[in-house]
Order: sequence, then C-alpha cells, then structure tokens
Amino acid sequence: MKQAALTALSVFLAAICVFCAIFSAVMASKPDPVPNGDKANISDSDGENGGNSQEGDTTNTPDTSDPGESDNTTPEQPSGPKKRVAITLDDGPYSGYQKKFIDEMSKYGGAATFFIVGNRVDWHESTGPGLAYAVENGWEIGIHGWSHTKFFDKCSDADYESEISNTVNIIHKYLPNYDIKLLRPPGGQITSARAAASPYAIIRWDVDSLDYNYQTNTATRTQEENVQAIVNNVLANVRDGSIILMHELYENSYLAYCEILKILSEQGYEFVSVSELLGDKYQSGKVFTSGR
Repeated sequence: MKQAALTALSVFLAAICVFCAIFSAVMASKPDPVPNGDKANISDSDGENGGNSQEGDTTNTPDTSDPGESDNTTPEQPSGPKKRVAITLDDGPYSGYQKKFIDEMSKYGGAATFFIVGNRVDWHESTGPGLAYAVENGWEIGIHGWSHTKFFDKCSDADYESEISNTVNIIHKYLPNYDIKLLRPPGGQITSARAAASPYAIIRWDVDSLDYNYQTNTATRTQEENVQAIVNNVLANVRDGSIILMHELYENSYLAYCEILKILSEQGYEFVSVSELLGDKYQSGKVFTSGR
C-alpha cells in the first residue's frame, strides 16, 4: 500500500516537471513587446499603404505649410531700371475730372502731363488753381493751343502765334514763371518749319487710347465695354518709353485710366511726366513720339 502511494507521487512530480519545461520553451519563443515610446518611430517607409495613412502620419514628411516661411518670402524683383511710361491727358482742364486724375495717380506715386486748351482754363473757378495743384503733385503742364480750332499745319502765322502766346499767358496767370517745355499741336499736326523753330519740344504719341471713340454708352455697347475697349487699346500697344494719348473730358476715359494705372503698375511700370521720360533726350524744336 505504502509502495503504491510513493509510485503515484513520483509520477505526479514527473508530470509537473514536464509541464514546466514545456511552458518555459513556449515563453522563450515569444518576441519582446514594443515599448510604447518607440511606436512613433515605426513608419510605413516602404509605402505599402500608398502613403495614405489614415492617422495622417507625417513623421517622415517635410512640413511645407510653415506660415512663417511663406510670409517671409520676398517676390523676386526685376533687375535693372523699371519700365516707364508717360500718360498724357489732352483738351482740359475740365473741372469734373481734373483733380480726380491727379488724385488717382497719387496712389501710385507717379505723375502725368496735362496738355491744356487755353480758353478752357477759366471755364470753372476750380480749373485754374487746379493747374497749380497738378504741378504741386509732380505733374507737368504743356500747351495744346488756345482754341483747339486752329491747326498748326494749316493756320496763318498770326493765328499760330496767338494760339501759343495766349495759352502761355493763361498758364502763367496761375503758375507765374512756370517753365513750359512742351507743345502738343491739335491733332498732333504742325509744319516742319514751325516745329524746328519752336522753343518747346513737340510731343506726339506712340499709343493712342482712341478714348474719344468710346464715350457713348448704349444698350448695345455698355459703359463697361467702352471702358474695356479703351484699356485694351493701351495694353495692346504700350511698352517701355511709351507716350500714351488720352483725354481729360470724359468719364469713360477716367474709368479706363484708373484700370490702366492698376494693370501697368502690376506689370512693373512707373508713371512719369513727358519731360522726365525724355530726360537728357529733351530738345526744343524736336518732335517726339516716345521716350525711346
């Protein structure tokens, strides 16, 4: 009886030893667990998920949306001198738009040139002093004749002299001792002899806005279309050194002028008076169509 009990105990202890050995072998074959702190370093570097991690894992992706980097980036500026144009406004002064033209240009830090018709200066109480306001803002005043009815390639010498001298006098009424340098004949026409003898540079143009053709707004040609046509005429032909012909009298011209300033400024142009555009090329008695 005692012998049988000892045999059973021996068998039981042997079974326990076998179980422990098997358990130890199983545990030894399992991999070590990954520590929580290392999980962020595990990435799909082989792109097995097509780069479309649902968790938005950007561990190995450069941050291209850094706002500080984009805000501090300065657009590359064109090298060399800026492109320059001279906008010229004929047939004024006109009280409705004289100051508006000047003030709009001031937004761009530039200047332009008024070619005035002398007998219109005193049409309104504001237009004479408006000449001084223009000059104070860097604009230039040129002669466009007294009446705009005498054409300098056809009129008599007496009429020609009167057209010039009367306009000079009215300019000096409001701008004493102002140095007048420019003459634009009505229609741009003048005899070669008169041009050569003139104490002023004769200023024509190389870009005609044709704004006088787009002043009647109708159901079939709206104001917006008229204004855009003027703008298009300028943009299609302008280049560095251009002298642009426009007119002071019309609303559509003013609206187109505002748009032209905006677009040309964005294209890197600056706006200067005719004399500034000509610079050292300026010469009295010479005909200019541009500053080139």
